[in-house]
Amino acid sequence: MHKSDQPSSHKPSRENGNIKHLVSLLPEIYQPIYQHPELSQNISRGCEDRLSHLSAVHNALREKLNRPIRVLDLGCAQGFFSLNLAAIGASVHGIDSLRKNIDLCQALADESAGIPASFETGHVEDIINALLPDQFDLVLGLSLFHHLIHKHGFSTVRPLLTKLAQTVPIGIYEVALRTEPLYWGPSQPEDPAMMLQDYAFVHELAQLQTHLSEVKRPLYFVSNRFWYLNDQIGYFENFKTESHQYANGTHQGTRRFFFGEDRIIKIFQTNVIERQSLNIKEHQNEVSFLSNPPEGFSVPRLILYGRNNRELWLVREALEGKLLVDYFESAIPYDHEKIIDDILQQLVMLERAGLYHNDVRSWNVLLSPEQRASLIDYG
Repeated sequence: MHKSDQPSSHKPSRENGNIKHLVSLLPEIYQPIYQHPELSQNISRGCEDRLSHLSAVHNALREKLNRPIRVLDLGCAQGFFSLNLAAIGASVHGIDSLRKNIDLCQALADESAGIPASFETGHVEDIINALLPDQFDLVLGLSLFHHLIHKHGFSTVRPLLTKLAQTVPIGIYEVALRTEPLYWGPSQPEDPAMMLQDYAFVHELAQLQTHLSEVKRPLYFVSNRFWYLNDQIGYFENFKTESHQYANGTHQGTRRFFFGEDRIIKIFQTNVIERQSLNIKEHQNEVSFLSNPPEGFSVPRLILYGRNNRELWLVREALEGKLLVDYFESAIPYDHEKIIDDILQQLVMLERAGLYHNDVRSWNVLLSPEQRASLIDYG
């Protein structure tokens, strides 16, 4: 690496301190200029749609952690996202390889005295490789990685994404698509999900229009520690891709189950045609049943639910206990007559309400610590 390429924190010289002059030096005004609408008339792309999602995630995470959120903005360009997040209390560090962008970012930060934003000229690859665990809470990679993939190849960029997944708890990534009619399109992976394989929780926040084509780009929230749905955030401690040990790939990888803080988070994907209608129907059934259970039928509290073009989700209270199938597997003693009586009583309640449970199996019966049996699988 040449000396001029070394990452460095930098403040613009006094003669270049004028914001208008610094903007005039840019090869492209890609983002709105923070607090300067008079200089933002000819920007390449609006950013307010993405900022609304970033701000919502930031606010939910700040409330959850009860402290300022540390943000790494990779490829920060003119600093629009960095500075706006800093203005609402985040501690932000922006990285860009173009010195002229960083000169402008630092001048804008200096202009807003006291704003907790710092900026550094550097290559994204070097910054990621140098990251330490717990250095940041949130990393932004907005329309960035397709350039690295085109330059280096996906096999080279994949370890960078792995490093981010290992060191930063939450990522928000906007992913360019292979179908976009641009020069870098053919170098992108067939499925953007290939970029996110190191994350357990992957949720599409939005589909966003760009200035380059009619193809919309997905904006993802990804994490190995947090779930985020309907502007609410929580921890998960573990997750499963199967509902029980005998599922044997029945749902073709279209469901994920997350567990933490006495919550169960269910994600149903709709992108596999063979499972699409069933996933939609079971999600609809579970939401309907938990929202209005039959009289006398005890159910966990439904906390939230929703859907987008690719997935459906719900978050509900977790009931305390173990599955009956686990009692079988572990040869733990149980009162079979009491269990059968409990199940029959619940089936009677369902029938009186005009409902029936079509999958009464040992993995759909939960035993409380007192060995009271409850039917589950409300889909």
